[in-house]
Amino acid sequence: MAKWKKATLGTALTFIFLIGVGYVTAWLSLASCADDTFREIQIKDISGMDMFGKKIALTRSNVSSKIVGPFLVETRFMVPYDLHGSIHLKQYYVFPWGRHERSSDIIELVMTPAALRSLISNYAIKGTSVEILDSSERSSGASVPYLGC
Repeated sequence: MAKWKKATLGTALTFIFLIGVGYVTAWLSLASCADDTFREIQIKDISGMDMFGKKIALTRSNVSSKIVGPFLVETRFMVPYDLHGSIHLKQYYVFPWGRHERSSDIIELVMTPAALRSLISNYAIKGTSVEILDSSERSSGASVPYLGC
């Protein structure tokens, strides 16, 4: 019985130690992951545009990083485009011996007209309420709202 308790305690302490090392490693890697992301921005010449069509160059201060989990860091930056924009996310695995890119994602902040058309085609105005149509129903496109007169 005592052997099982010692083995369980040893395993739990090892697990807690590894989690601690993971968070410390992630904390120490925040700046270097943000630097890697900014270096990629410069290499790919990623830039934004203001409302007048002027090019906006991104700076290192536009890149932020945060700890997502043990051995995991996420960097993000926003690229403005007129009144719209996109958020670029990158996740890195960080270890004491190096870091590796895990994933990359781009989130568009405004829907494109084609996406809006496909979304709107599922809605129809019936009377004074908006109802979601089943995939088998189609909107006729013509409806007269009830004004309560």
